[in-house]
Amino acid sequence: MLRADYEQGKRQLGISDDIAASIVALTPHQIEAIAASGELFCEFRIENAPGRA
Repeated sequence: MLRADYEQGKRQLGISDDIAASIVALTPHQIEAIAASGELFCEFRIENAPGRA
Protein backbone atom coordinates (compact mmCIF):
# COMPACT_ATOMS: atom_id res chain seq x y z
CA MET A 1 0.00 0.00 0.00
CA LEU A 2 2.74 2.46 0.93
CA ARG A 3 4.83 1.58 -2.10
CA ALA A 4 1.87 1.98 -4.45
CA ASP A 5 0.70 5.38 -3.11
CA TYR A 6 2.77 6.65 -0.19
CA GLU A 7 0.60 9.59 0.88
CA GLN A 8 -2.69 7.70 0.52
CA GLY A 9 -1.21 4.72 2.37
CA LYS A 10 -0.10 6.92 5.28
CA ARG A 11 -3.59 8.41 5.55
CA GLN A 12 -5.34 5.04 5.39
CA LEU A 13 -3.02 3.48 7.96
CA GLY A 14 -3.02 6.57 10.18
CA ILE A 15 0.75 6.57 10.57
CA SER A 16 3.41 9.26 10.60
CA ASP A 17 5.93 9.89 7.86
CA ASP A 18 8.70 8.41 10.04
CA ILE A 19 6.84 5.14 10.59
CA ALA A 20 5.83 4.92 6.92
CA ALA A 21 9.43 5.44 5.83
CA SER A 22 10.59 2.74 8.25
CA ILE A 23 8.04 0.28 6.88
CA VAL A 24 8.97 1.03 3.26
CA ALA A 25 12.66 0.55 4.14
CA LEU A 26 12.10 -3.03 5.36
CA THR A 27 13.65 -5.70 3.16
CA PRO A 28 11.53 -8.57 1.82
CA HIS A 29 13.30 -10.89 4.28
CA GLN A 30 12.41 -8.62 7.22
CA ILE A 31 8.78 -8.43 6.08
CA GLU A 32 8.62 -12.24 5.82
CA ALA A 33 10.11 -12.62 9.31
CA ILE A 34 7.56 -10.21 10.78
CA ALA A 35 4.67 -11.90 8.94
CA ALA A 36 5.81 -15.38 10.01
CA SER A 37 5.96 -14.41 13.68
CA GLY A 38 2.19 -14.76 14.11
CA GLU A 39 2.17 -11.82 16.52
CA LEU A 40 -0.16 -8.84 16.42
CA PHE A 41 1.76 -5.58 16.21
CA CYS A 42 0.21 -2.85 18.31
CA GLU A 43 3.49 -0.97 18.50
CA PHE A 44 6.24 -0.97 15.89
CA ARG A 45 9.79 -0.28 17.01
CA ILE A 46 12.24 -0.35 14.12
CA GLU A 47 15.20 -1.17 16.37
CA ASN A 48 13.44 -4.44 17.28
CA ALA A 49 12.70 -5.46 13.69
CA PRO A 50 14.18 -8.78 12.57
CA GLY A 51 17.57 -8.33 10.98
CA ARG A 52 18.32 -5.11 12.85
CA ALA A 53 21.08 -4.93 15.43
